[in-house]
Amino acid sequence: MSKINRRKKNNKWNTSENEEVKRYYLLGNKFLEQRNFQEAIIYYKKALEIDPQDILTLSNLGRVYHHSYVLQSSTKDLSLLDNSEACYLEATKIDPNFWLSYFTLGVIKIERKEFLKALTYHLKFLTVYEKAKVKNFKMYNHATNYIVESIKKGKISVESFKKLLNISISKEIWTLLGYGLLHSQLYESAELCFLKVIEKHPDYSSGYIDLGNVYIEMIKNIPDYCPNFNKIKNYLKKAVELDTNNEIAWNNLGTYYTFVDDFEKAKFCYKTSIKLKNYCITPWYSLASILVKKGLYKEAIKCLKKVVQIDPNYTPAKEALDILKNNTKEQLSRKRIELRIN
Repeated sequence: MSKINRRKKNNKWNTSENEEVKRYYLLGNKFLEQRNFQEAIIYYKKALEIDPQDILTLSNLGRVYHHSYVLQSSTKDLSLLDNSEACYLEATKIDPNFWLSYFTLGVIKIERKEFLKALTYHLKFLTVYEKAKVKNFKMYNHATNYIVESIKKGKISVESFKKLLNISISKEIWTLLGYGLLHSQLYESAELCFLKVIEKHPDYSSGYIDLGNVYIEMIKNIPDYCPNFNKIKNYLKKAVELDTNNEIAWNNLGTYYTFVDDFEKAKFCYKTSIKLKNYCITPWYSLASILVKKGLYKEAIKCLKKVVQIDPNYTPAKEALDILKNNTKEQLSRKRIELRIN
């Protein structure tokens, strides 16, 4: 076989300059777009007979097999999935930085219900994709969603997840992954991501703020959670120390003091947060919640009115206002009215 000339396409992947390879590749693409998978397979294979290392042809052949598997209406032919996996594994051998392979291999492992392996591939994708400097955050979001799916469906323990986190990604990607896990209520896994952020960037205030968000959500939503309040306080105070003008950091610290029933400190933190950003409803509502708890209903009403003024559609504040306005102080005391902190 004659030597195949290769070039970089878009400065990313090696592709063949052989005219026959390019012709078969384009014909394969044409049939792929038409969903004529059998013809697409024939032409991609012809191209690979000439140049087995043409990575885009190999990738598209894997894609055809995968599409054929997914679009089967009845009994699934697992050989199609096997062939697709083999193509993408070969592509990673040709170019270990071929991020599309890791992404799709992760998807294939989810379809095989091999969730730990899927998780490994999607974490690998994050590292390779970021190094490639591709500016497409949709792929990060897709990968994060698949990581969440693998952890949930595979019932992967926090310890098992932790063992896979010896990867090199930026604080921005750790944060993106952390928030994906947090929003899916995988709190301990989210905590690991934000701990990675402050481990590498100990002076990064947002990392401590994000950790605070995790702990606050855990306290609010996990009935049997036994928090280490000293540890939580240290992280939240660190966030304030690093960024004294961050209203979220002050609000989070106020929430901590609310949980430990330190009214004066909570009040101070919420008021500081309000001074920094007067139009943010969260500290206003949080301040109202501790005022109600202390029976200071008139002051609470003022705070809730401010919330409704900022956001007329904020239902919890509107409902709380109705209750406070339509009951006497004695009635409210008997009812033990409390506002849930957001």
